[in-house]
Amino acid sequence: MSREGRVGWCPSVVTPMEADDGLLVRVKPTAATLPAPALRALARAARDCGNGLIDLTNRANLQVRGLRPDTTGTFAATVLEHGLASADAALEEVRNVAADPLGPDDPDATFDSHAIARAIEAKLDETQALRALPPKFGFLVDCGRTMPVPQAHADIVVRDLDGQLAIGPGGGAMLAVCTPEEAPALARRLALVFLELAGPADAPPYRMRELAEKVGETAILTMAELTGRPLVSGRMDAGSVAPGNVAPGRVQPTRAAHLELMYAPPPTDSPIGRVPFAGHRKGAIVAGVPRGRIDADRLAALADLSERFADATVRMTPWRALAFVPVNDDNTAAILSALADLDLITDPSDPRRHLRGPDVAPAGGAATTPETLSR
Repeated sequence: MSREGRVGWCPSVVTPMEADDGLLVRVKPTAATLPAPALRALARAARDCGNGLIDLTNRANLQVRGLRPDTTGTFAATVLEHGLASADAALEEVRNVAADPLGPDDPDATFDSHAIARAIEAKLDETQALRALPPKFGFLVDCGRTMPVPQAHADIVVRDLDGQLAIGPGGGAMLAVCTPEEAPALARRLALVFLELAGPADAPPYRMRELAEKVGETAILTMAELTGRPLVSGRMDAGSVAPGNVAPGRVQPTRAAHLELMYAPPPTDSPIGRVPFAGHRKGAIVAGVPRGRIDADRLAALADLSERFADATVRMTPWRALAFVPVNDDNTAAILSALADLDLITDPSDPRRHLRGPDVAPAGGAATTPETLSR
């Protein structure tokens, strides 16, 4: 079956998707981090190869719009040259590893989420069988104390819970305690268990929560050999399934409901503006992007600001905002002013935070499928 024919397939740098405004590609920064030179090159390529518009997704990725058949190769070459994608199309499709934006720069963090995220990507690379994962299957590594992230769409989570690192199914009631060194191999094991229990790739379940509804969370943990470890309570949410319980089958949401999820405004409590580091004269600066869309020239300007005021990187967030870290308190006013001049959101009370994202769906809604709806 071709990649485009797979249920719920997603665009990537090497597999563009046809949209109403041309071809669309998705760029997935490793460990939520965009180095300034790579960001500047990405902005230039978006302008030269596409229509110069870039969307921030609720998975902390970037979608570059308006490419043409004769420019996709040039764009991909630029992105690959700067280490923002894999040349292996099958790997790139499943390389969905999110992390909290601050990583080791969070002064309150016990574990380095970015190092763990990079190690999970390495496990994906070396494990051929994991290329069969559904395209929307994702990992989240969140060890952030200052700027933690939600696990709403993660299938496998690695999270710091009260000073203990733990891993398990996303949205689950229980996570198994592990060390940072163990986490990447355990994430691979959980993903392989999903593939074994889920069955054929062209039929549901497509997500870990659906599998938990079918077989029970305990069965997944047991098969992954995690029940022999200390278990801690995971962060429950409305989509969680209690261990051993099989919830009745849910009606798939409508396409309208899916689009509402995709383009919904960021959470009102997501960080914006200055985020101080307690006990330090520095912090993070978070700039929201109105409607989640930015043009190439402003994106390039953010690379310049990161070199001037921060560590020469821009950090991705899942709430359609970009973070700069560390920013000394003496530079806070200057960077906030520069970001405001770029028409970005730096005030938590800015009404533009409540605007929906741009409703530009794939051509003909082709990517809206049963799996997409369950994202």
